[in-house]
Amino acid sequence: MSLQSPRFAPEDRLQMAASNAWPIRNGERSRGVHVLQNALLDLGYSMPISTRHVELNPDGHFGRETLRVVEQFQRDEGLSVDGVIGRQTMSALDRLFPAFEYRVRLHLRAVHGPGELICVVPYETAIEATQRVFGRYGIRIDYGSGESVALSESQRAAFHTIESDCVWNIPAGDMRDLQQVGTPVPANEIVVYYVRAFGDRDLLGCGGHAPGRPACTVRVDAPLWVTAHEVGHVLLTSSFDPVHMRLRQNLMHRNAVPGSGVPMLTRAQVARMKEHPCCERLTQSRPRRSIEIPRTLSFQTPMERQRWRSN
Repeated sequence: MSLQSPRFAPEDRLQMAASNAWPIRNGERSRGVHVLQNALLDLGYSMPISTRHVELNPDGHFGRETLRVVEQFQRDEGLSVDGVIGRQTMSALDRLFPAFEYRVRLHLRAVHGPGELICVVPYETAIEATQRVFGRYGIRIDYGSGESVALSESQRAAFHTIESDCVWNIPAGDMRDLQQVGTPVPANEIVVYYVRAFGDRDLLGCGGHAPGRPACTVRVDAPLWVTAHEVGHVLLTSSFDPVHMRLRQNLMHRNAVPGSGVPMLTRAQVARMKEHPCCERLTQSRPRRSIEIPRTLSFQTPMERQRWRSN
C-alpha cells in the first residue's frame, strides 16, 4: 500500500513499513519511529519513558514501552497483535490521520538590488523544506505569496546590510523598517524577508519582529533549513524556553544546520507552535485514548539509555 496521510506519506521509512518491505520492529531507532510515536501520543497513548528527554521527545527508539503501546493500538483496532509495524498497522494509522490539523501561511519577500543574488536556496525549495519539517506534526505550510520588493535608492542603501541586533521585539531600526515594505498581509500570517547580509556576520536569520507583525528575516545565502528555523522562532515566541537546542537533530539547534536528515521538533515545541495565532486549526480534535504502562518499564536498559542517532 502507499501511505496517503500527510504525516506519514513523505517518510520513506514508513512507506517501506507499509509495503511490508521492511517492517519496523522492537529495537529500531529512526526518524520514522519518532513520527509514529508522535502519532500514538496524539491518539492519547501514554509514553512517559519515550518523552522524558527535553531535546529528543519522543526519542525515536522502538523500545519496550513503544512495543507495549503498539500492541495496545493493534488490539484497539482489531488487528493481529504482534508488536510489528507493517502493512496492517500503518494502514490503520494512515486512516486515523487523513489530513492536516493546522495551517501556517507564509509570504516570501526578496529584498535586493539590480544584479544581486535573490536567494541561494530557491523559494520553492525553502517552502518544501519547511513543509517537510512541520507536516509530520500535522501542520500544513501554505505558500501565500512571493514578491521581489521594489526599493528606492535610499532603501537599497539602508537595507544592503541589516545592522539591527536580533532581538525578539524590534522597536525601531533598519530591521523594523525592512519588515514594513512590500505588500501587506493579514496579521495572522508570517512574512519571510530575504536580505543580503547582517551586520553580525555569524547571523543566518532572525525571528524578531514588531509586535503584531509576525515576520522573520533570513540571509540570502543561508542553508536549507534556516527558513523553517526562523519560522519556528516566530511560532514559539519569546517566552519558550530553551530558545535553542543543543541536539543537532532538532530544528531549533543554534546553528540551524541539523545533522543528516529532516530536523525534528519536541512535543513541547509543537504544542507551543499550535497555540500561536498564526497556526490555524483546520480540523476538530480526534478522540483520545489512554493506556497504563507497567511500572517495570520505568527502568531502562543501558541500550535504551543511549541517545537516538540517525541511521
